[in-house]
Amino acid sequence: MSALTLTLKAPLQQRVDCSPLTPDHLAGKSAAEIAAVELHCGNRKLRVDALFDIAGDDPSEIVIKTAMASSISSVPRCRAAASLSTAMPAPISASR
Repeated sequence: MSALTLTLKAPLQQRVDCSPLTPDHLAGKSAAEIAAVELHCGNRKLRVDALFDIAGDDPSEIVIKTAMASSISSVPRCRAAASLSTAMPAPISASR
């Protein structure tokens, strides 16, 4: 399996809420289901595949890129629930 890689198709004009793009939320989803996930962009909802080219198949490791750069830090308008870097490992759950 290779990392789920989302490459931004075009520069963003508005802030995009990328919080649904987490390993927990995407686990068990097919490529088509991931492509259909809706992200809030201003007052609209856009599908992941409207904003990103999608490659790879392992949502436990997610990479978000711009067409020109290699990390989400280069996409200041993309806000995520968790701190995303070039690769985001699966969250560690605390045992009770």
